[in-house]
Amino acid sequence: KSPDKFHEVSNVYPEYKKIGEIFTPPQNLFLGMFVSETDLGYIMKGKPKELSRCMILSTLKELKHQFMSYSKFESSKEGMKKKILTSLDEIVKKSNASLTEKEEKILIDYGKDFKIQIGEVKPLGILFESKNALTIAYLIKVKANKKDSVVVVASSMVLIKSAYLMTFIYSDFNSQKDIDWVGKESKKWIESIQSSNQ
Repeated sequence: KSPDKFHEVSNVYPEYKKIGEIFTPPQNLFLGMFVSETDLGYIMKGKPKELSRCMILSTLKELKHQFMSYSKFESSKEGMKKKILTSLDEIVKKSNASLTEKEEKILIDYGKDFKIQIGEVKPLGILFESKNALTIAYLIKVKANKKDSVVVVASSMVLIKSAYLMTFIYSDFNSQKDIDWVGKESKKWIESIQSSNQ
């Protein structure tokens, strides 16, 4: 189910599928990318602008054709919480290696030289937790095509009838309002997915 006032674009615009895959962690399988109604208008007119906010749906590659038990989901939630308290250096290293591979594929497929690397990652803690969901936010320093920026990401894991999903909501970071926004939208999206799969 699409998040409120956001629209799936990766099925219609292949270049946005590539962008979505770039922002999907290497251990995850990309399922869809969603942009705001305003950004969709620019895309449909052939005048895309740099996205300030987007949402991505994925699952773990290893669970593509498998179900997850509630006990295993609980274990995964605890593992995700522990990552907040441990060094994220190894995760950043693996993510940057994956990004480099994806950059090369974009250059081959589209002839575009796109460079992006992750810098410091600062966990912001748990934004939302329920029996079947967990959302943790991070501030991430990013260098894209030599331009430095900071984004806030709300990463959520959700269990839907034994199916494991992960949502990622990205926003440029300018103030606490952006952190509040990714938290609020994550909770709304999770509840929408759950209510439509009861």
